Formats: sequence, C-alpha cells, structure tokens
Amino acid sequence: MKTLINILIREINSRTNSKLFGVFLIYVLTPACVTTPVETEKQGIEIIEDYRVDTSIKQEFNEAVQLLNQQKYDQAIILLKNITDTTKNFTAPYINLGMAYTKINKFEKAEDSFKKALKLNPDHPLAKNEMAVVYRNIGKFEEARKLYEEVLVMHPDFHPARKNLGVLCDLYLQDLNCAFKQYEIYLTAIPNEKIIKIWLADVKNRMK
Repeated sequence: MKTLINILIREINSRTNSKLFGVFLIYVLTPACVTTPVETEKQGIEIIEDYRVDTSIKQEFNEAVQLLNQQKYDQAIILLKNITDTTKNFTAPYINLGMAYTKINKFEKAEDSFKKALKLNPDHPLAKNEMAVVYRNIGKFEEARKLYEEVLVMHPDFHPARKNLGVLCDLYLQDLNCAFKQYEIYLTAIPNEKIIKIWLADVKNRMK
C-alpha cells in the first residue's frame, strides 16, 4: 500500500549553552491530510516534500526518528540504511542518516549521505547546513563557510545556518566582523536568545 506523505523539518536537541554549537534537525513524516504545515519559530523556515512510499517504509522511518530523539544513533542508522537501500528518491532518510553518522563522529559516511541528498536536491538548505557541520568538524572551515553562505543567500531565514556561520567565524576563522554580523542578524530574528547576546557582546569586546 502506498501512502502520500509530507516531509518537513523540525529542530531537536539544539545545544545553545556552548559556542560549540551543532544544530540537530531531523526530518519527520506527517500525514497528507495536514494542510497547514507547522512552522517552527526557531528555524524560521519550513521544507516540505511530498512522496508516495510504502506504509512499511513510513513506519520504519518514524521508528528511526524516535531513535534519533532518544540519541540511539547506531540503531537509527540500521533502520535508515535499510530505507535508503529500499528507496532512493527522497532526501529525508539520507539527511537523517548523515546526521546520525555525524553524532557518532563517522564524518566520511556522513558526508557521503549528505552528498546523496544533495544529488537529489542540490539546493537543499538542511543538507547543505549539515554538510557544513561535517566540514567544520574535519577542519574544512572555508568549505563549511561557503555552504552556510549559499544556504543564507537562498534562505536568509534559515536561522540554524546563521548561528552556525557565526560560530564558525567566531571560533574557527577568527573573523570577528563576520561573527558580529551573523549574531546581530540572528538576534534581529530571535531577540530573546540570551546566549547569542552574550556571544555578540564578547565579539564586540574583542573587536575594540
């Protein structure tokens, strides 16, 4: 049996208490009857993809999402690999698989998963953002910056990429002007995030 599903993103398990920020976004499946997709305030963007998949795949995917929420990454990887072996025409399992690999520091496998997602959708903001996280972790800072900037050109309200670019410029590239700009723009959209106010003030002091 085939069912039509909507795929959208939501944010979970974001670490906002440290400058070593790694946004963690997972895809979730929602029934086709949902006519008004939920938009999460922190992201400021929604991504919706419609596909017909077997009900069993949908169930398996939802189980993988639950495992990701529970930080059971190895178990989630098993399910997501099975899904990607079964169906190769939508981005969600590749992206979630890549993020699970990132969480257990298997960056080469994570990069491969994100590349497969980007082959399906070359401008996918979430896939690019998460690929940039991988590049940051393996020391490819300029490559990471390029991907964050590409995301923000097309989707300026994709706040996780904005924050990640600010952190990259702040801690890894020592580009304080870039960091200041990204934190400032971020706070314009999300003015109540205290940790970013602290980071912005810190950068401002170092620029004197």
